[in-house]
Amino acid sequence: VNRYPSGVRPSASMVHTATNGDADPLTTLEWFGPSVGTYTYQDTRMGAQQEWSDGPVAEIQYACQGTTPGSGLLDIREFRPAANLAAVLQVVADGSVTPVSVAGQPAVYVDGRWVRYGRHMDWQLGSKGELILEQGGLILWIVGDPRDGTSMAQLTQFARKLQPVSGKLLLPNQPTLRAIGVELQETLQNPGTDEVLDLVPLGGSPENLAGAFVTIAPVGPGA
Repeated sequence: VNRYPSGVRPSASMVHTATNGDADPLTTLEWFGPSVGTYTYQDTRMGAQQEWSDGPVAEIQYACQGTTPGSGLLDIREFRPAANLAAVLQVVADGSVTPVSVAGQPAVYVDGRWVRYGRHMDWQLGSKGELILEQGGLILWIVGDPRDGTSMAQLTQFARKLQPVSGKLLLPNQPTLRAIGVELQETLQNPGTDEVLDLVPLGGSPENLAGAFVTIAPVGPGA
């Protein structure tokens, strides 16, 4: 888009009382293995089902050892779109997307994020790097910090190392989904992870932006 869209609302039901059945669609996750590049696996969080997801939202986190110029973190967020949606798309600024290929499959690299300046939201390049791809109906958002050198080429290289893993293996001592949902909500509501989603209904077209615009970070004045 050329500017921050109008009519953006907070995503409904950021956290709800989850049931064990919510975890079924994500019994198999994708990860890089115990380490990738200079990053080492830290933990996996399984968040409660969202308005836009079919089942829980998983977040797999890696971290650099020692002090880094940026956050030192590398995250993989994984989910399956809700059954009543044709697609769950991120709304980003025109000119911030570069098509790439991961193991012969299409993907996109997004440079930047929405940042609040006074009462307005503007796109800030260079503040975040994200690779978006799909594997067997599973949507993956791989996020790195450009200040740590996580370039488009590096994230694409990392994505080629993705491999399936049992969710039970990554969550051997999983606490209640309710508690993890609260932790995920705090992560998603961090202003540094401000994202806008376009929820495209079944039969709708992503090209005409006919879906609902929701944010997974708080919407403030002027948004």
